[in-house]
Amino acid sequence: MELNLKKEPIYSIGDVSRICNIPGYTIRFWEKEFSDYILAERTKGKQRRYNEEHIKKILKIKKLLWEDGFSIRGAKRILKYENNSNIKDIPLDSSKNCNISEIDMLAIKIADIIKKQLPLDQELFTTQKQSKIA
Repeated sequence: MELNLKKEPIYSIGDVSRICNIPGYTIRFWEKEFSDYILAERTKGKQRRYNEEHIKKILKIKKLLWEDGFSIRGAKRILKYENNSNIKDIPLDSSKNCNISEIDMLAIKIADIIKKQLPLDQELFTTQKQSKIA
């Protein structure tokens, strides 16, 4: 998807909502949750103004949360790893084309999946245990 956007912060939250197909209240929430990653500039009247870079970041968050299925916590970790200049693409084995950041991202996604499944498993176990007692 090629966006024809400008670098100056000229897009209102309504514009960004239409461009990204995301409700304005979700963008405001993400701006609070991901304040280290995205922070819109403000006018003198306190209205948010976004530029091309902001919109790309919002689309990245959308992909992580809505398409890839990460939790907010998991998405924050991935964005932190991607922006961390200390993490390098270090091959683990010369016979494999893999790097540390890819493994970290997979580990985070697996942990999120397990965390989402755990309450269901615990609830099922508790229900089965109670029915055996009765």
